[in-house]
Amino acid sequence: MAKVNICNVEVLNNPASFFDPFKFRITFECHEPLDDDLEWKLVYVSSAYNPSLDQTLDSVLVGPIPVGRHQFFFEANAPDPKIIPNEDIVGVTVVLIQALYRDKEFIRVGYYVNNEYKKEELRLEPPAEPILDELERHIIASDPRVTRFPIDWGDGLLDGCPEPEQPVEDIEESNLLYNNEQVENISRMNQENENRNDKLDSSNFCESQSCMQFTESTSCIPLHPVQSSTISVDSF
Repeated sequence: MAKVNICNVEVLNNPASFFDPFKFRITFECHEPLDDDLEWKLVYVSSAYNPSLDQTLDSVLVGPIPVGRHQFFFEANAPDPKIIPNEDIVGVTVVLIQALYRDKEFIRVGYYVNNEYKKEELRLEPPAEPILDELERHIIASDPRVTRFPIDWGDGLLDGCPEPEQPVEDIEESNLLYNNEQVENISRMNQENENRNDKLDSSNFCESQSCMQFTESTSCIPLHPVQSSTISVDSF
């Protein structure tokens, strides 16, 4: 089994304006001692059709990690809108929380994010050039997509099991299927938003549940809060 599992992710500051920082409270459990720190990344998908535009909003190291449950705050600035294609600024996209050990990703938590106009008239007739100050960001906190990846934690085994032989083409096909599913889901959700814009109130899309429980909740041993080094964004 994996030496580290995410127990809970609480989405804070939701809903928020487009330029507000992302804020999460992450609880995870370490089952065995680790020799190195864990790396956590927050990635914003600028365009579902162009992975090269993905923005790493922040990357932090958390450690040392003793055995037990731990909790920390992860905060990162909003994405740089200059990198996002105009047609992808408004609508549904994805934000990813990635956890890595020794540069190997072992778990990913993805959330759909809906950027929409606060004013009904702008939702009904969106301007050709997005008005960023009028956008509101809603993270669909109640529906995270969790993906786990077996890795070598330092004992030469994948999560304690012998490494299976998997052809490179199978790995590439698996990644392609994952990306295609993400594109299809984003396209579907954007279409659903367009179909209901004439009756959508700005509060309807926001989920009332701000966190998702992955395992049974218990008391946590808090780590010191992480102060992230966020990227700077020019507001315009």
